[in-house]
Amino acid sequence: KSSPNVLFLWLDGDYATILQRMQRRAGHFMPPDLLQSQFDALERPCADEHDIARIDVNHDIEHVTEQCRLAVQAFRQALSAS
Repeated sequence: KSSPNVLFLWLDGDYATILQRMQRRAGHFMPPDLLQSQFDALERPCADEHDIARIDVNHDIEHVTEQCRLAVQAFRQALSAS
């Protein structure tokens, strides 16, 4: 059971998008050929995990950042209302 004061941001992206971004990074610590095994082992959050905000990262960084900001803002407002 999680703390009611914690929100996890689930940065969710498809394989092709994540691979493309990894390949553009110079000196990334993880080689791109390991990405598929990471996707294979990934355990996606369950629907009953209410302390997680899914953020679709298959958009530009400005959109992703704004979605993160809005999720945190909504979470903080819900906390202050309870």
